[in-house]
Amino acid sequence: MAVVFVAMALVVGASQGGRRWAGCEVFYAGDNTNVVDWVRTRYANNGLARHLLRLLTRLEIRFGFRLRSEEHTSEL
Repeated sequence: MAVVFVAMALVVGASQGGRRWAGCEVFYAGDNTNVVDWVRTRYANNGLARHLLRLLTRLEIRFGFRLRSEEHTSEL
């Protein structure tokens, strides 16, 4: 379930930054492969995650930005 909270934080960030991101390509570099894949493919098996992806797409359309994802490992 924690992975859904990461996705939720991403959507909240997009709702807050969307106006400033207008016309930009925004990159999400995360270490959670599920969220990275969800954003990359815009598909999730989890129902709540699918809803969050719909919200994210709606924010992209409303504010005119594009969110892309890239996996970032934080190994020491």
